[in-house]
Amino acid sequence: MSAFAPRQARASTQPRHPRAEPATGEVFHCYALAAEPDPSVLPRALEFIAKRGLLPYRVHAAMEGRDGRELAIDMQVGGLDQMTADHVGACLRQIVGVNAVMMSLITR
Repeated sequence: MSAFAPRQARASTQPRHPRAEPATGEVFHCYALAAEPDPSVLPRALEFIAKRGLLPYRVHAAMEGRDGRELAIDMQVGGLDQMTADHVGACLRQIVGVNAVMMSLITR
């Protein structure tokens, strides 16, 4: 057998993609960031979610404010307990270029 032969795919019991819709009653922590228009801010913000093995349910980033000089990032993240969500919020506030972080909680 060649060293370059394709591997057979393993059957997985877990879905490869997250659910399209949240479960009823699922809790999401929402983060709204106001930041400088720097290309490194968005990936650094997402890093705090990704390193916990999570994908945000929703992410929206847009240039806003006067003359489009502010980067607005909105994220909805499920699967966090309150203590971890507060810690993530504190970490987001320490990112260079982030001017403000607002947090809220929603249940779908």
